[in-house]
Amino acid sequence: MASIIEGIAKDIKNIPKTIKGKTKSLEPKKVILKVLPYVIFGYVADKFYFGYRITEGSDALNRLMDSLASNVAFANPLPSIYPKDLLVGTVSGLVITNTITSEVISWSQR
Repeated sequence: MASIIEGIAKDIKNIPKTIKGKTKSLEPKKVILKVLPYVIFGYVADKFYFGYRITEGSDALNRLMDSLASNVAFANPLPSIYPKDLLVGTVSGLVITNTITSEVISWSQR
């Protein structure tokens, strides 16, 4: 049992070295340019959901149209830190990322 714990501790200590070795060839500029569109999409989704959440209306369509017409969501440039807003923004960014990635993979296999 002690050897297992020692092995786990050794692996945990080697994590920074492993990550450094794997990310050594990555260029920060390329990584930022690759991730930036998804971050922007997540930000916009976060702001739209914030606007939808704070507007009053009888049904979803009225709330959505009122939030888009009032521009109240984009009055503050910072993203909303409300958990549901962040969740919607993050999930939207991930969905777009996965959709684009799967399309690229399917196009490359043709």
